[in-house]
Order: sequence, then C-alpha cells, then structure tokens
Amino acid sequence: MTDVSRSTPVTPLSDQEETRFTATMAEMLSGEVAAKGSVRVTAKTDDMRRLFQDVTRRVGLILQRPVISYSNGREMVIALDAEDR
Repeated sequence: MTDVSRSTPVTPLSDQEETRFTATMAEMLSGEVAAKGSVRVTAKTDDMRRLFQDVTRRVGLILQRPVISYSNGREMVIALDAEDR
C-alpha cells in the first residue's frame, strides 16, 4: 500500500481557507469533546498541528471550559482539561 502523504505534494491553505477550517472543525469537534471528554485527529505535519492548536483554542471558547491538546507526531488529542472534568 502506498503512503499517499509521502508521495503527494501538499498545497498550503490560504489564510481564508485556514480561517474556515478552524471555525468548521471547532464547531464539529466541540460537541464531541463535550460528550466524550476528548477526540483524536490525524495531524502528521507541523502545519496541521498548528491548525489543530488553533482549533483547540476555539473549542475552549465555544465550550467556555479549559481544553488542552497534545500530539505524538502523528495524531493529536483534543481534550477537556483533566482538572475541569
């Protein structure tokens, strides 16, 4: 099986696309974080991790609760702060 992420060049998002991505993902993930306590997303590049950091901040604003994120280099977990659960 071919790893598409290594063979396909990635086109960076424009500022407008980044703004839409952050807003859309935050809306989608905030409900799941509220219901489950955490959500795991794929974030293999520095750009994706940066975008999901922005999503994490926005999820915290939507939920009006502390939200954290951490990454292992391939995936990122967005979760309610353990002290706030």
